[in-house]
Amino acid sequence: MSNKPRKKKKTTIPHSGPTDYFPFDNYKQFEKSMDDIILLLNTLPVNRIHDDELDIIENYVIQHFGMTKYTEGKIREILVTLEAVAIAELDNNK
Repeated sequence: MSNKPRKKKKTTIPHSGPTDYFPFDNYKQFEKSMDDIILLLNTLPVNRIHDDELDIIENYVIQHFGMTKYTEGKIREILVTLEAVAIAELDNNK
């Protein structure tokens, strides 16, 4: 056996930065989904609970696009957009 110190292996780890991930096929598909979901949400009573809204969004996405690896991303994209719209409306009403 040799008493030479071992050389450290130089391994590179790929780092991923921000991606342009968009779970919908195109913006037109996303826009139609948003319009349809907003129409469905508007049918809920005023005293609705958050779970009712989530159920509508989840059911719409699964019904129209199926349960795929992008389902969760589509639901998240819709929720983020709805939140941004709600915040913008609050700011406009001040």
